[in-house]
Amino acid sequence: FYPAHPPLAPVPPGQLALRALATRALRASWYSSGGAAWLHLLLTDLLSGFNLTAGVTRGVSSHTFPCLSPGTPYTLKLSAVAGPHWAVGPSATEWTRECWGFADHCRGPSAKRADPAMRGASRVLQGRGEARGCPPAGWW
Repeated sequence: FYPAHPPLAPVPPGQLALRALATRALRASWYSSGGAAWLHLLLTDLLSGFNLTAGVTRGVSSHTFPCLSPGTPYTLKLSAVAGPHWAVGPSATEWTRECWGFADHCRGPSAKRADPAMRGASRVLQGRGEARGCPPAGWW
């Protein structure tokens, strides 16, 4: 079944927020968008260039990206979609929190730059479990 009238061009949300929830998760939130049937989210790891995508339906105003690399900057780009029409929306950049080894003591991204001994620490740890998915809760 096709609608009698083709869909109008969607209007993407005007604001996008991206916040670190933990060492391995970011949460995106936005205000509603006009005319969009769904939203396309593209999260890019700025160190490796690896992309994750998600699609959310109309009425949803947030999405959580789990299983990310600690102490890593990410950029999120949001687009609104209605039928064949895409409208590029806002983008936001945020770091996942950095974790010191296996301890519960984690700190923000500035720690990597401030403490030369910590540079590369997240690189060693982030390889664990990536091929198998996210490690069990409490692993960090």
